[in-house]
Amino acid sequence: MDSVSGEDLNASVMAVEHLLASGYSRIAIATGPQTLRNEQRRLQGYQQALTEAGLPLDDTLIWEGNIRPEDVAAICSPYLSDQRGVRTRSSLRNGPTALGVLRAFRECGLNTPKDIGFVTFDELTVDDLFTPSITTVVQPAYEIGFQAAQILLERIENGNGDGCSVYGAGARPR
Repeated sequence: MDSVSGEDLNASVMAVEHLLASGYSRIAIATGPQTLRNEQRRLQGYQQALTEAGLPLDDTLIWEGNIRPEDVAAICSPYLSDQRGVRTRSSLRNGPTALGVLRAFRECGLNTPKDIGFVTFDELTVDDLFTPSITTVVQPAYEIGFQAAQILLERIENGNGDGCSVYGAGARPR
């Protein structure tokens, strides 16, 4: 099966490095289901960046959820409620789960970036509503779609049925 995706591992490393450079040292990640390859690679990047920074991996800071914002809020709230005022915690997530974590922040009385740092993968369609703005690792949706269309056209023209995976559509912070 053909596959084209963003560079999730490197994007996750970039996000953690951004949080570390911003002064955070206790970084949580809220992931989607670990049955998804992109979620696995983002978790690997998170773990790699912490290890490279000499920080311990703490399983209590890895929050596996799903893509339903209300479920993610319920998963994250218990972890966040006892951390009020601790400015060393921040979290990473993808667009849909970001909304759930933002809901959990609100329920716990946390504000970003005053109380907690925040980075999301993929663009939220409402991220322009936030002040201060949310740090986002933007996946290159156009380039991913373009590469996928090229592969499809090649399959149609050449009848080649071998699957391929393309990684490397680069991400950038915004």
